[in-house]
Amino acid sequence: MVCTFHKWTALPHNTPKLIDSHIAPFVLLLAVFEALLVRYWIGLKLPQVLFYGGIVGIVTAAAGKRALVATGKWRLQATS
Repeated sequence: MVCTFHKWTALPHNTPKLIDSHIAPFVLLLAVFEALLVRYWIGLKLPQVLFYGGIVGIVTAAAGKRALVATGKWRLQATS
């Protein structure tokens, strides 16, 4: 386990655009989705979770697509 963790920490990672206006909404919506799952674990009923999860899921998917498009543009700009 320690060896695997060391390998992961050795990987170069760079997240300078995490707070960007295209990426931050997606990250925030992922946190909201996780909070919904925790709330379900605590006491929501399945139909409530499916309803709220459907709404949050659709918005998260749209924000994720927007974030991916922005990331693709940044990568293309960096290579050219």
